[in-house]
Amino acid sequence: MSSVAFENVIRVSELKEKLHKAKADVEAVHEQTQALRLKSRESIAQVKAFYAEAGELKKQRDTENGKVQEFKKKRLEAEQKAGKILTQLQALRGQLDGLPKAESPGRLKAELERLEWEQMTEAVSAKAEKELSRRIKELRGQMGPAEKLIGIFGQIRPLEEQLRAASAEVRIYRTELAKHAKASDARHEAMLKLYKKAQSLSKKIGENLKELDAKRALLDEERKEFILIQGQYRQTEESQRNAFRSEERTERDRMHVEKQAERNATKKKAALIAEKALERFRSGGKLTWEDLQAIQEAGLDTSNK
Repeated sequence: MSSVAFENVIRVSELKEKLHKAKADVEAVHEQTQALRLKSRESIAQVKAFYAEAGELKKQRDTENGKVQEFKKKRLEAEQKAGKILTQLQALRGQLDGLPKAESPGRLKAELERLEWEQMTEAVSAKAEKELSRRIKELRGQMGPAEKLIGIFGQIRPLEEQLRAASAEVRIYRTELAKHAKASDARHEAMLKLYKKAQSLSKKIGENLKELDAKRALLDEERKEFILIQGQYRQTEESQRNAFRSEERTERDRMHVEKQAERNATKKKAALIAEKALERFRSGGKLTWEDLQAIQEAGLDTSNK
């Protein structure tokens, strides 16, 4: 093997090792790129899921806010209704405070009827008659305020019932209002957490995409390096094959020349032997079988000329 061929063998071996390394680098970067791409896709899908869930929570929050407004309006109406009833009650109770204290109208009426009956049916003295008349007049004077008191109480009782009912409505609406406000706050808070998660993940996706771009650029460089080394390897390998072929041809030509020279030398030697044998035959000597073969191979004439 020539020095050039030996150098080509070394060069091919080095390039082959370098090519394997370049291929491994390309595959490694490609795997990293694929992993980043998959991670980005999964993260984008997760962000979409976060936003979808947050959107659903927003709808639920808005529904709860609608309920809050509904029960706030009902509570306000019930409070206004209760306030009006309370104003009426306070006015009636104020009227009660301005009235003199009086017996129960029922008792007053019963006592008045008893005294009037006694005045009409029983014989009494003039003094007793006068006292009876005074007492009847007094009771009749008390009947007016008592009847007015009954009328006011008659108005107060249904108003108190209405106030209790209105107050119960206010409590119900306040409870519903608090319940839906709490539900709205809970959904709003959950929605904000999801938005925060989505934003945080979106930031990471941005970082991953930057890294992915860097990996793609690196992959392009590694591929270029691989293609360059592959071209050098193929070129050097072809050069090595050509060198081997050239050396083989040179060796074949050398061996052919050597063999041809060997054949020519053998043929020349045989011709000398044949000529000597022929001279001996012409001088009267005998020829051996080997002499005849040598003479025939040399193409000499055995006739005596």
